Amino acid sequence: MGKRIDETLSEQFLYQGTIEDHTENTQLAESLIAQIARIATTGRLAAQKRTNHGNERLRTDRPKRPRCRLSAQSAVSSATAGRIINEMSISISAGLTDDNDFVDLLNTLLNALLVQQTPEQLWVIQIDNWFDHKWLRYSGSGTVGAPFPANWTSSFMDRFTSVKEQFWRDKLTFPPFAPNRVVGQRSFLRSEAGYAELPLPKLPHKESRQHSHSNLNRRVEDFIHSASFVWYSENTLKNGRGSVMVYHIGTGQPICWFAAFGKKSRWVLESTKGIHKEQVSRLLMGE
Repeated sequence: MGKRIDETLSEQFLYQGTIEDHTENTQLAESLIAQIARIATTGRLAAQKRTNHGNERLRTDRPKRPRCRLSAQSAVSSATAGRIINEMSISISAGLTDDNDFVDLLNTLLNALLVQQTPEQLWVIQIDNWFDHKWLRYSGSGTVGAPFPANWTSSFMDRFTSVKEQFWRDKLTFPPFAPNRVVGQRSFLRSEAGYAELPLPKLPHKESRQHSHSNLNRRVEDFIHSASFVWYSENTLKNGRGSVMVYHIGTGQPICWFAAFGKKSRWVLESTKGIHKEQVSRLLMGE
């Protein structure tokens, strides 16, 4: 701003102390006050200009951040990219009634099976509550003729000419779980990038109850020629035990086995059917 205001006043206004100079000094004082006001205003404007210039330079020098707004197409592309990264491994999320450690064990088993069997399709099916080894290769129940003697022709015996019997067919069929026991059916397809989850219209388990005759003839090989099916039990958090059943069909004979797990301080493999415990243990270790 040049000289200080008090220096300017001392140089341009010298009070003589006489009455005759009072009017002239008053006019000079008013002129100087106006000049001081203009100087102060000019100084504030200059300071404000320097501040604005500095802020503008800061805004100019700061690198611009890309906006986070995504169009519908870019959002889909981002979601697809995320799925491609995760397609190399299968991950099943734990539900409210699932024990997290048991689901981790299941995921390890699933990915080991994919490496070992490399099926075209993988089906992961959750069954409400625990199920035992009797479901392995179980086809369902049906009626057969009762072996009563031929001379037993009374009306009473005619009511019991057939009895209900359980079947484990030679040709592998889907286990006849009741529709209300099937909690979920998730399907994964093999691609060049790995396995990607894709809902398929044709399900291993019907959503409505079927006749026993239909269950007895629902052969797995008629469903798909290369696939792995894994059933696992729900409610492991409360029960402290879990079950896993595996069917695999491919070029050779079908592979079917069952494994039962229990939780003490940790989850342990308790028993197996159709496979040695050591083989399941190696799968759980990722071998």
